[in-house]
Amino acid sequence: MGKVAADSGDVVEAVRRYREALKLNPDYDQAMNNLANILKDQGHLDEALYLLQQATSLRPDFAAAWMNLGIVQASLGHHTAAETSYLTALTHRSVYPDCLYNLGNLYLEKGDHNAALATWTNATSLKPSLAVAWTNMLILLDSQANINLPLMLLTKHSRLLPHLILWHLPNEPALHFNLANTLGKLSCYQESESHFLLATSLDSANANYWVNLGVLYHRWHKYDRAQQAYVRALSLNPGLKSARDNLSMLLKATGKISR
Repeated sequence: MGKVAADSGDVVEAVRRYREALKLNPDYDQAMNNLANILKDQGHLDEALYLLQQATSLRPDFAAAWMNLGIVQASLGHHTAAETSYLTALTHRSVYPDCLYNLGNLYLEKGDHNAALATWTNATSLKPSLAVAWTNMLILLDSQANINLPLMLLTKHSRLLPHLILWHLPNEPALHFNLANTLGKLSCYQESESHFLLATSLDSANANYWVNLGVLYHRWHKYDRAQQAYVRALSLNPGLKSARDNLSMLLKATGKISR
């Protein structure tokens, strides 16, 4: 009954039912795990931590509980303990892309960008539809372009990712958007444009996609297209400061009058 309530979005009822289940059976590890997940999302990390420690103690091969324990420990800033929990989960379930995704997030928090990228790569190789891992890889590559990651590694992933995304997730606009930003920073303007256009075709009402397409055209010296993209962004979100500022800058630079 707790699971049915949780699946329907009634977390108050779910918590009540899980607590009742644990009163009836204090060693019910699955109820501990499920209750801890809700408490974690509600910000009750200390109780979630206690429940997951109990669950993994009762069932040492409970891979999902170990992963969830790692998530809670990471949220509390216990990075070493979180890494141990994630790795323990992976020893009990070798094919566990969601755990690899969370482990990659932990490496990112610790500043080990190469390990994060490698771990997310493993996650997507096991589960190509894991959009959050693809997105994090793209965001990392975008933020690290020509800064910390070796250029060869950066170029390798930037060139490989488009083909993988088009094959596995052709209709995820956020992935095309983040990939376009990464390619744009590498001055791969045509490839960047193609992914921006895909993102805007898949989610045409997203003003942020249009303003970033405008930035690409702006840098590419395609000023008329940049202006059109900024105007489209402002038609969707008149209060979007980045679009308004960029349009004003463009009009001044090209000798047009801003109105």
